[in-house]
Amino acid sequence: MLVITDKLRSGAERRVVGWLRKWEGDYRVPGVAITNCFISGQEVDLVIITPYTTVVGEVKGVDPEVTGSVLQCTTNSRWRVPGSAGDPVSVRDNDTTPYDQVRDGVFKLKAAAGQVGGSAFVTGLVVVLPPRGSTMRLEKKSAPPPGCDVLLCNTQNPLRAWFHRAHHRSAVVWTAEQAYAVIEALEYGDRTTIAELADEGFPLDSALPAIEPIPLPPSAPDPVPAPARAVAPPPSAPARAAVAPRAVEADSRSAAAPADPAPSPEPPAAPPPPPPPEPQPQPRPATEPLPEPVSTDRRRAHWQTAAAFAVIAVLGGGLWLVARGGGDAPAPRETGNHQQTSPVAEVPAAPPQPAAGVPQPPPRPAPPPTPVCYPFQPRC
Repeated sequence: MLVITDKLRSGAERRVVGWLRKWEGDYRVPGVAITNCFISGQEVDLVIITPYTTVVGEVKGVDPEVTGSVLQCTTNSRWRVPGSAGDPVSVRDNDTTPYDQVRDGVFKLKAAAGQVGGSAFVTGLVVVLPPRGSTMRLEKKSAPPPGCDVLLCNTQNPLRAWFHRAHHRSAVVWTAEQAYAVIEALEYGDRTTIAELADEGFPLDSALPAIEPIPLPPSAPDPVPAPARAVAPPPSAPARAAVAPRAVEADSRSAAAPADPAPSPEPPAAPPPPPPPEPQPQPRPATEPLPEPVSTDRRRAHWQTAAAFAVIAVLGGGLWLVARGGGDAPAPRETGNHQQTSPVAEVPAAPPQPAAGVPQPPPRPAPPPTPVCYPFQPRC
């Protein structure tokens, strides 16, 4: 990895820079690292750009007076080592954790890369170095902020493994030309060249496969519209009237100059177009029933009403006759031998005729007339 060093201020920073320079052969990590870089007025310990990732790093050394064996990292509270008082790593006056400092650098580097057309994702990485020979281990009490991570590096192996994992799960995001544009925006363009970045593992734009545009299928030609047929308008009345003066003028001219040939007759005007046919009324289908007159419905209603009254009268008369006959007829008398009487009534014999000359008794008065009873009349 190409390292552009400037003002290494702590032993932890020098240890990390020594590791980056030793990654050769199978352990080589292609890229460029800038130390103690100022971005928009903020000093950043490390800016690492590789073909696959972009990192803003803050290197923190553990206080030698801390004697604990576990470094507890949190997001919203101070980091601590159980059994030791105070902060195990240094933080800025207004910060709570090293995450706050590294996130500010991430946002500023992202803005600087955006000014030259870069849109790669920037990761914030906190590298913690315990004292040499320490057995301290890292315990993440809560998940780091999005886009940030923390490593406890007793040796260089955790840092190198982190870059190898990032390269295997990412695609190429920086070419040599793009990486040089970002370095030049950070005012370090005089410390390297595009060819040197290509030697460190950045691909050139010319080496990337060109993306050929997909040809569009040929579009069908537009249909040619048929020419419209011109219809001569009928001559108007003033035009017809103007024909006669022309003929008179032509005759006068021919009389004045007989040697001139006679004028050719004008072509007859085209006949006017026939008027469009008028729409004929559609005949009514034969299956549609004709409406009946209103008088037939009224007659049918009158007949139904009269028939209903007739039926009521017949039923009432029948009920009255049944009631009348059942009340006057005497109940039949039973005989000992249960002989049935003949239903045929005997006809009385005619009275004998009186002899002639014998005086006849006066006739008896006629019985009073039987009152006439109507159906459903009480006491009848």
